[in-house]
Amino acid sequence: MALRVGYDPHRSANVCSANRAHETYGAALASIKPYRHFPSLDAQNPFNTDKQAMTIHSHRPSRFAFLPCAHGLAFLLLSSCAHKEAILANAQVLSLDSGRSVGIDELRYAPTLRRVLAPAGGTGKLLLIDPATVGVETLAGFSTAEAGAGHGHGVTSAYASATQLFAIDRDRMELIVASRKDLTVLARARLASAPDYVRYVASTGELWVTEPRASQIEIFRVDGAKLQATATLPIHGGPEDLEIDDTHGRAYTHLWKGQTVAIDTKTRSVITTFPNHCTDSRGLVLDIARGFVMAGCAEGKLVVMSTEGAFLSELATDAGVDNFAYSAALKHAYVPSDSHNVTLVAAIDDRGIARAIGSFSGGSQCAAADEVGQIWVCDPSHGRLIVVRDTY
Repeated sequence: MALRVGYDPHRSANVCSANRAHETYGAALASIKPYRHFPSLDAQNPFNTDKQAMTIHSHRPSRFAFLPCAHGLAFLLLSSCAHKEAILANAQVLSLDSGRSVGIDELRYAPTLRRVLAPAGGTGKLLLIDPATVGVETLAGFSTAEAGAGHGHGVTSAYASATQLFAIDRDRMELIVASRKDLTVLARARLASAPDYVRYVASTGELWVTEPRASQIEIFRVDGAKLQATATLPIHGGPEDLEIDDTHGRAYTHLWKGQTVAIDTKTRSVITTFPNHCTDSRGLVLDIARGFVMAGCAEGKLVVMSTEGAFLSELATDAGVDNFAYSAALKHAYVPSDSHNVTLVAAIDDRGIARAIGSFSGGSQCAAADEVGQIWVCDPSHGRLIVVRDTY
């Protein structure tokens, strides 16, 4: 069955069209197989795939079937006509904490480790997930909080080098360095203010931690098992999000109200500040090879700019955008929004023009894109991650 899922940027709704939907739906039902088992990430059951089943949830009434496909098992969700929405995807739903609400602020794919980093907030755990096998390793020992406490507790951001993991603990106001080899903590440092994001600047051997309450980025030198605070960089009106372009020695962060800041990572000085055309700035991603900076706007917009600040295009989305993801290989942006729990898929051409090419139900708050063509989106209220293969 060929489904083309489109997104109307002028309405907060999904629209779809199907080729020969009526003819093929009967065949789809006839081909239903027992569903494939996927591991839960619940620590109560350590990945016994013989006992743990994948559970598929939709946010609206629907009919569904499981179909064999080239990549394993496809999940086909046919919504009722009243909702005018469809999903065709290889979907996996991974429970983080027995289905309880888990505050997840960001997801990242770490190419140096070939792992998805999932800081699972108040569970007290940083999860390292192999996208090829869905195998999970856990770095534990962070602060914990009750389910439903939101994404302001425990481990909320993580980054990686080839040999080390870096994470923050919001409750303890700590920066943590751990060994990738055996997941043991090597060093801790007290932070000057409540942290938001941590990033590693490989060219300088530094960790940069955003501290929005203090309107600054705190900078640490990391040398093996040693952490030393070396500087603070004032970012008045920010910082929100942080991305590193080590190729060109730059970092980018947002101000909360409609501006993006470019920083020289060697001199730790602001190079330029330019408008990002958001009312409320949120997520930030880079296409380093093509020289693009992309901003997610909370009011419902994706904006593409050059790294020098030239406006290139914008695309309307549902409201409630926060962190989003980008695949440089596919040149696709994945923008979840929490107003309708819908993720928009947008193609970015070589001119920096963003075009909506699809959407799927599920996801809010954050997303990541791995190297095997999968989209990982957060579903904090249900304590899970939704993994969808990009077939757009």
